[in-house]
Amino acid sequence: GLSVIELPELYVTLGLTHEQPLYWIVPNLRGAIETKEPGPRPRAELEAAAAEYRHALALDPANVDAHLRLAWARILDTDARAEEDLMSLSTVTLGRATQYLVLMMEGLLAERHNDVTRAVAEYEAAQALVPAAQSACIALSQVLVLNNDDAAARSSADRCLSLPEGNDASDQWWSFRVGRPQPEARQALEEAHVP
Repeated sequence: GLSVIELPELYVTLGLTHEQPLYWIVPNLRGAIETKEPGPRPRAELEAAAAEYRHALALDPANVDAHLRLAWARILDTDARAEEDLMSLSTVTLGRATQYLVLMMEGLLAERHNDVTRAVAEYEAAQALVPAAQSACIALSQVLVLNNDDAAARSSADRCLSLPEGNDASDQWWSFRVGRPQPEARQALEEAHVP
């Protein structure tokens, strides 16, 4: 078996320790990006997180969690390689929750490039994939406002308000954005724990 040092999940978790204190640089519920670049300390933390995620990928190139976290760290760091990181997941079979996260990040990247039409499409796809997810609903509503489609934005906002309460479990964006490891990573770390 692998020793604790060789577990890719360990490096993903180490990356999260650099990333978690920085989730404040994301100013709203869906994770839209500030227009100014991160300062020196956040950039150093994001680079350290990215290094841990790359280490995890060196051990296991198919580690989906490491790909997602690396893309997210690069999105926060305004690093153009985030798009490549997300595209690298196209060769891997993704579960519904992971597909949802990828769509949300692709929507954010489309917004960053002022491609509102693509952002609308990404958020609509995320919303179709996980209809009870508030984050996709909010993101879609906000991007429709940017697209000057007030009627569609109002309709989307009304839909957000009609979502049932207590649906946080279906919306993986909440836990992902604040850096909570995916269940598979937590399980692998628990199994590897040596008292």
